[in-house]
Order: sequence, then C-alpha cells, then structure tokens
Amino acid sequence: MGKNGFIQNPVKFLSIGEESNQLLKALSELYKAPTTNLFAKQVTASSGFSLNQKVADLNVPSHYKFKLFFESETDIPELYSNVNTAEGIIELFEKDPEYRSALLNVFSKACK
Repeated sequence: MGKNGFIQNPVKFLSIGEESNQLLKALSELYKAPTTNLFAKQVTASSGFSLNQKVADLNVPSHYKFKLFFESETDIPELYSNVNTAEGIIELFEKDPEYRSALLNVFSKACK
C-alpha cells in the first residue's frame, strides 16, 4: 500500500470481447449517453484506496471495498468496487452521476 493508503494501478479491466462491448452499450443506455464505441482492450484504474478496516487479502474468502480513480482528458472519474471473494462477485457503483460520460470514455478510450 502506498502513501496515505493509496495504491497505484490497483485494478485492470480486460475486455472479453462481445460481452464487454454489450456492457459498455448497456451502461451508455442506462446513463443516457449513447455511444457506438467498443470496450477498450484494457483499462487500468490509475489509483485506488482501500475502504477496509483490515488488510485486503483477495486470496481469503471475505468482502472488501475499494474506491477506484481513473484518469481522463477532462476529469478523474471514480467508482466504488465491492469484491466478495467468498462468492466470486465483483460489484461496481458510481460515485457521482457527473462522472458517467468520463467513465464511458475511459472504458472505451483505446478504441477511438
């Protein structure tokens, strides 16, 4: 863990093809920000912050919470991420609706 609890490049999102493209399409419809862009091959959160009271060991079945930061041309959009290693579930939650367009751009940036 880095200075002040921040971790550099903590999470990578990798495209698995059509399913990832459909996720981006669904998000753009949900966010009412239409896009025809494809999901980027790889998206890395530039930094993250653990919201846990204990050290997160993703090899141990438990629940962990993180705040993820991404870099874009105009903003530093953020997401909350919940990781449930016991059930193999990852949840993503928006921090602020104002970041919606920036997040869509981040997740499709390599395809422009």
